[in-house]
Order: sequence, then structure tokens, then C-alpha cells
Amino acid sequence: MRKLAWFSAAFVLAAAVYVYLLRDVRALWLAGAFVLLSAAGRLLKLRRVSIAALGAAVGLLWCYGYQTLWLGPVGAVSGTEQTVQVAVVSMPRHTRTGMAVDAQLELENRPISCILYADESLQDVRPGDLVQCEVKIEASSMSPWDGETLFNRSNG
Repeated sequence: MRKLAWFSAAFVLAAAVYVYLLRDVRALWLAGAFVLLSAAGRLLKLRRVSIAALGAAVGLLWCYGYQTLWLGPVGAVSGTEQTVQVAVVSMPRHTRTGMAVDAQLELENRPISCILYADESLQDVRPGDLVQCEVKIEASSMSPWDGETLFNRSNG
């Protein structure tokens, strides 16, 4: 049981370092260093060091892979204007500037969760409706200091 605790603690610490500090290819170099440290710890029979280093490497690789494979396609189209078709997944709600509705957008044959902001024309849509519209696509912020957008980012 303690092995799992060492692995998990290092995984979480590495994920926090990635989100708050790295977010680029340096994470791969650091993960490689942790793999080497894990191998050295295993050779020197330092079991806790080996397990913690392996947990840190897996944490960094997991975060880098998630950002690259899951969030990458959205980043590629962020800032562009396109005509898209979205599937509405929630009831519309009022915002300070109009209406908002949670929706799913197909991007590279993968459903992407999004929030569609518009004027009062959204008030009659219901979950399951398909809406075709001209949109400006913006990826949610990667700032760890902005709780709402970090929540949206973590949900893809």
C-alpha cells in the first residue's frame, strides 16, 4: 500500500508542476530524467526513490499526452471563424451579454465540449437540437489562476 502512496504522491506533484510551470516539451526531458532516476534507484535498491521517480515520470507524460492529443486539435483552430454544427446538451441560460448553452462540436471526428454564446436567439433551443451557426472558436485559458477556464480545460 505504501508503494501506491509514493507513486500517487509523485504523480500528483508532477502533474501540478506541469500545469503551473512547464506545459511544453521540457516535460518530456524531465520525464526522461525521472525514468533514469527510477532505474538508478532500482539498481541501488532504493525502492521508494524508484517508485516515486516512476510516478513523477508517468505524471508528466500523462499531462503532456493529454494536452497534445486531446487539447491539441482545439488549439489548432482557436481564434478562427467557421460555420459549424453543434449539438445542444443543456438548457440555455442567461448571461450578462445574452445567452449561453453547453454544446458538443465535432472536431477531427471527436466530440469536443464547448459553450456557445449568442444573443436571445438561443432561448428556444433544447437539449438534442442541432444548431448551425457562424462561430469564433476560442480555446479556454491555460492559466492555472483562472478557476473556471481551468475547469473547462480539464474537461476537454
